[in-house]
Formats: sequence, structure tokens, C-alpha cells
Amino acid sequence: MANEITKINTITLANIAKFNEQNDSDMEKFNGAEFTGTIAWLGSRAVIGGGEGTSGNVNVIQYKNVGASADTQDFGDLTSSRREFKGTGSNITRGMWIAGFVTGSNQVTDTDYVTVGSTGNATDFGDSSNAAYGGGQEGGSNGTLAFGVGGFASGAGNQQDAMEYFTIASTGNGTDAGDLTDARNGITSSDGNSRALNIGGYDGGASNVDTIDYHTFSTSADAVDHGDASQSTRDGGTAEDASRVVYALGVGLNSEKVDNIEYFNPDSPGDATDFGDSTQTRTKLTGASNGTLGEFFGGEIQSGHSNVTVNTCDKITIQTTGDAADTGDLVTAGSTSGVVEGAGALSGT
Repeated sequence: MANEITKINTITLANIAKFNEQNDSDMEKFNGAEFTGTIAWLGSRAVIGGGEGTSGNVNVIQYKNVGASADTQDFGDLTSSRREFKGTGSNITRGMWIAGFVTGSNQVTDTDYVTVGSTGNATDFGDSSNAAYGGGQEGGSNGTLAFGVGGFASGAGNQQDAMEYFTIASTGNGTDAGDLTDARNGITSSDGNSRALNIGGYDGGASNVDTIDYHTFSTSADAVDHGDASQSTRDGGTAEDASRVVYALGVGLNSEKVDNIEYFNPDSPGDATDFGDSTQTRTKLTGASNGTLGEFFGGEIQSGHSNVTVNTCDKITIQTTGDAADTGDLVTAGSTSGVVEGAGALSGT
């Protein structure tokens, strides 16, 4: 649940370290209103970077306020045209995209960042320690560290199990962390205060997996089993608050696109619970959150025998189960009305 309090005596929560000697993480209510502490990895503005449009990969970055009934606007450009990242991360003011796929080069180590509250082109952050694409794709941040996990590396063992981390506030290269419970690509990762979930993927076998594992933002520990998704899945999207991760599945059983949405408690290992349905049956979407609302962007649908990239934006209320609702369109990526798949979303202010 998001804070019901945004300011105390005109001072925003982010600028308050203690109140009556209590850290914000130790306060549950203030004058009867919900107080969940400051979440250091999300904000009101969603920023969506890269992906694949109708004519190939794009470097376009676009943005909108999460949940607003509005289309996206142009933000700037990534340092390279790429899709299917290994992870994204935000510390509210700075957002970053880790590695990914560049046509002609396959997996790359490119990692770049923007200042979320302004617009402009991305700046080089450093290099991934393990070039791969289709890893965490989105998520993997606690506001201090951003993790890139797993993915696919052609000619380098294919599916990867390596995890790495970046300190968001300090530019530099990724540092090797622990390993996933198994090597896979097509993973969807979540942000969180104490744990990041890594949901689904493809392990190189006969089908996708229902695996969910988590890491605690430790710089050295391996991931641990969390539970199972409702079905084998890959290439979905997440939107979360501090106590709930909502996951739009993407591809499900038999590699068919699905519209299922489910949720998890990141701090309590267990299996998925049904949430509702997306507005479209699609895969390769990406998600972001403002702590109350979540929004899913773009993706790929099935139209007859063809895969069609879309510009869909739909929203949910994270703590209230139900179906997603249309809330605007992507308009600046690709070459046809902003359609894009395999982009990476984050949020901040």
C-alpha cells in the first residue's frame, strides 16, 4: 500500500529522516493515516526505454505519469537501439537500463542512465560484467542497487544464471553477484525494499518454466526459491509496491500468449494468486508503478498467423484485484504510432 501521507509540515517524506526519533520504516501510522515509509525505487513518472518497433530496435525513450489517462511523450534517446534488457533500476531521481540486444551485435554490455525528472538523451553509465539480453528485463532495484540477472548470450553458453549489481548513484561497471537458481532467459524481475523476484523464463528445454526465485539485494548471495507462477511463463511485466508484486504473464503454457495477471507477496515465499486480466492477450510488455497504480506498456499480440506489435497502455490498482483498464497509448517509439515490444520501464520523479 502507498503512503496516505505525502508531507509533514510542508516537508516531503523523502526529506524526513526521523520523526520523534523514529525512522520512517518504524512508523506504521501518523494521526491515524497509513505511513509505509519512503519507497526509494519508484515515483510518479514512468519512463519507457528502447524495445523493438515495426522496423527493428529503437533507441527512443518516452514517458508519462503512471495511471494518467494520457499518451506518452518523447523523453530522449538511449545510447544505443536495443531491446530485452537484463534489468532496469531507479533511485527515484536516476533511472538506468542494463545490457540488452542490439541487431547485428546480439548481446551487448551497454548500460546507460537518465535523470527521471527532466528530459534528454541517456548518458553512458558503464558496462555490464556479463553481456546478455532477455534477463531481468525490468526491475531488480531497491533504490540503492540495480541488479541485472540471467538472460541469453549467444556463443557464451546461451541461457545464463549470473547476477550482477550496479550502485545507481555512482557510474561504473557491473560487479558480479551470486547466481539464479537456474540459468534462463525471458525472466521478469521486480523491484522491492528487501527482495527482488525473478519470475518465469526459458531454460533451454522443451518449454518455459514456472520458477520464481528471489534475491535480497545482497552483493554475493545466490537466489533462493520463492514459489511457482500459475503456469510456465516468460516475457511478462511487473508493477509493484512494497508489499505486493503484480505480474502480467506474457507467454504461458504451450508458448501461447495469455492475458492472465497474478500477484505475490515478495516477503513471504509462496505461489501465485489470481489478480485479473490484461486488456489484451500479449507478451513482451513492460511495467512500472507509482506505489498505488501500476501500468503496463506495449507488447506483442497474435493476429491470425502473425505477431503484431502494439502501443497499448493499461493500468491496475496494485492492492485491488481486478482487470486492467486502458489508459492511453505509446506514441513516440518505432515507426507506426509508437508500437513497441521488449522495452524496459522504470519510474521516478
